[in-house]
Amino acid sequence: MKKPDFALEFHDARTTRPERSGPALVCESGYGWAVLNYSARHDAFNAYDSCVGAEHAIPVDYWAALPEIPYEKEEN
Repeated sequence: MKKPDFALEFHDARTTRPERSGPALVCESGYGWAVLNYSARHDAFNAYDSCVGAEHAIPVDYWAALPEIPYEKEEN
């Protein structure tokens, strides 16, 4: 199996947000590292577009988009 070639690019959450909703690797000084969903609709982490509000939002310091998981088709 080939080793994936990628690097995570971290962004300051105070100045840059993801372009669209989805999971992201985040760093928050009080919680540490986590994978949280980002909602573009609510402009919040730990929130979902389908929810009415973002009452469970967690403020984050830095975020990085998750890389796509490589998929190898198994041959029989």
